[in-house]
Amino acid sequence: MACSFALHGVVGRLAPVRYAVPAALQPFPLVTLLSLVLVLSAESGIVEEAAFRGYMQGPIEKRHGAVTAILIVSLIFGLGHLWDWQPGMTAARMFFILTASVAYGILAHMVDSILPGLVLHATGDAIGVGWIWWLSRHPSPASGLRGSGFLVAALLSIVFGIAAWLAFKSLARVLQSEQSAQGA
Repeated sequence: MACSFALHGVVGRLAPVRYAVPAALQPFPLVTLLSLVLVLSAESGIVEEAAFRGYMQGPIEKRHGAVTAILIVSLIFGLGHLWDWQPGMTAARMFFILTASVAYGILAHMVDSILPGLVLHATGDAIGVGWIWWLSRHPSPASGLRGSGFLVAALLSIVFGIAAWLAFKSLARVLQSEQSAQGA
C-alpha cells in the first residue's frame, strides 16, 4: 500500500489521475463522512475479497493455475471498477486498481486465505479515500519528470516496492518452512 501511494506521485506526473470527492458528499459533517468511509471500506474489503479472491480465484486457480487465475480475476476486478461511483476513471487509476488486485491475489494464493487480503483491502480503501480527498483539494502543481516531488515519490516507490517484494519473499520462506515441518 505504501508503494502504491508513493507511485501516485510518480504516475500523477506522467498521466492524469483525476480525483474528486462526489459533490453529494461534500455538505456532510466530517464525523458522518468518516463513519461512511470506514463502513464502506470494510464492506468493500469483505465483499470484494470474498467474491473475487474467494469464490472466483480459488476455482480458477485449481483448474488453470495461480498465474492465470490472478490475471483473470484482476482483469474482471478492474472492469468492475469502471462502473464505480468514483468520478474521473483514467488509465492511471486503473493501473492502481489492477496492481492492488494482483497483490491481493498473490497474497490469497500464498496463504490460502482471503483474510489477510481482506484486512489489507479494507485498510487500503479507508486510507485511499482519505488520500483521494487530500489530492482533490491539493492537486500537484507540477507535471513531468522535473522537481524534487517527483524524485522523492520515485525513490519512495522504489524503496517501498523493494520492501513489499522482500515481505512477500519472506512470507514465502515462512510458509515453505511451515509446510516442510508439517510434512516431516
